[in-house]
Amino acid sequence: MDNITKFLQWSVGLLITLAIISTGLLLWNKAQPIGSAAQQQAAEQARLMSEAQFAAYDNQVVSGSQLLTAYRRYYTLDAFHLYVQTSRGGTQQFGMTPSAPNGGTGSNCPSFDYANGKINGGTTTCSVKEADVTTVTHSYYVPPQARFRTTVVKDGNDRIAGIYFKMQ
Repeated sequence: MDNITKFLQWSVGLLITLAIISTGLLLWNKAQPIGSAAQQQAAEQARLMSEAQFAAYDNQVVSGSQLLTAYRRYYTLDAFHLYVQTSRGGTQQFGMTPSAPNGGTGSNCPSFDYANGKINGGTTTCSVKEADVTTVTHSYYVPPQARFRTTVVKDGNDRIAGIYFKMQ
């Protein structure tokens, strides 16, 4: 009789343990999609906050002095480039890499299609320095009062890779 009581207690304890484990698994499976959705929303909010700093240059008309401000503002960003198309003394198309050492001398950047405003495959030289665009006698000079239509440029991974400035 004592063995039967112990067996029944052990069986009831096992059933209660299995019920608790099943309930825990059921709740875990119900909560997992909620956690996944929250993680996706948090990642989207982080991306939006990261891209918000470029809102002032997304399909806007800015001055040449704002182009220089962008160069100085984004010098800490790695793999970030400014693509500029001017019509001063003929069409000039050039790239600038604010974070490049030595003011951009010898730096490479993704090849850019100035007609479509998109990044091409391959690389090109982006060696124009800040001094080149601020020196009046230089062929890359950007007048502070010039007007530019801006476009935020994204790479193949949908990451902001630069800003395109096209003179109006």
